[in-house]
Amino acid sequence: VQGGSNNSGGHSYGDASAKAPALLLDQDRTMPVDGTLSLTFRPVTSDNFGIFYMYGNDSNWLYIGYDSSSKWYYQYNLNGSGSYPQLTGLPAPEMGEEMTIEISLSREQLAVSVNGTKTSVSAPNLLTLAEKLDGSGKFGVKTNGATKVEFADLKVDGENCMDDNWDW
Repeated sequence: VQGGSNNSGGHSYGDASAKAPALLLDQDRTMPVDGTLSLTFRPVTSDNFGIFYMYGNDSNWLYIGYDSSSKWYYQYNLNGSGSYPQLTGLPAPEMGEEMTIEISLSREQLAVSVNGTKTSVSAPNLLTLAEKLDGSGKFGVKTNGATKVEFADLKVDGENCMDDNWDW
């Protein structure tokens, strides 16, 4: 996934006219309730990216992100309002180096593992978001600006999701 000069920050993913991040979502599958997403990724040109655990629309979503100033964080939007708390203790990505990540959400408990190092947080709004999307949220990868991130081996609950079902 690689953004370009017309991509920036912000969260207007559904608005084709907005200067939003580049977002690649699986259009045929959704994140099941209490699902686990895992993948291998490699930042290539910058370290400003995110992995969507579930995306319903521009007002309801959750992703795990990384950038050099914020470090690892999770960001969510619930009915148009959200937050982006930091996730501590996870190893920083290195340009060109392959890493693995696993993300799961069980009720309000978000667990993230990067290269086997784990952290978790409890956030009641995530339970509300999961209940709202109720297994209908799409998953995928995003980049801000001209960032390029390569990814492979994407699985949901252990099932391979790497096929031709991806779309911008």
